[in-house]
Amino acid sequence: MPTELVARTKSIFHPARMRLQLPQPEPVTPGLYHFTREVDGFPSRFHLRIDPDGHGLLIANASMACRLSPSGVFMARSLLSKEEKGWTFTQMAQRFRGVSRRQLEKDYETLHRFIHSLAAPGDNYPITNLDDPWAMPHARQLSAPLRADMPVGKDAEEAGIQILH
Repeated sequence: MPTELVARTKSIFHPARMRLQLPQPEPVTPGLYHFTREVDGFPSRFHLRIDPDGHGLLIANASMACRLSPSGVFMARSLLSKEEKGWTFTQMAQRFRGVSRRQLEKDYETLHRFIHSLAAPGDNYPITNLDDPWAMPHARQLSAPLRADMPVGKDAEEAGIQILH
């Protein structure tokens, strides 16, 4: 009986059972999110596309776009949703371990200024070819192609696209 008691005690106090298990944060759901902001008395529209791999594309006023890493996606969504800065930093620390508070603050402020410049660009109009390998050298899984062309006529029919008049 004493060996059975020792075995039970060992299984109850096993180190694997005593580890602190923190709840995993909810993943950011892929999709297209729409936001509006008023800057200098004029409305600005933002669309944040989150791809299945966590990366994203932020489009401002249907004219400017920037690619975002998974951490940039989370920060952009928090900024555009007007989440509290403290909540955002707590969530970022849980999701992206090993980043310092100082780096989080620096990245947050950089993205905040960038979003403001996209909303009110003035003479600052960046032109980027999103198919250019220099723009994003890493292979990614996109939720949709980065194209704006559309087949017409017979090509559209062959592609299964119905054109309504």
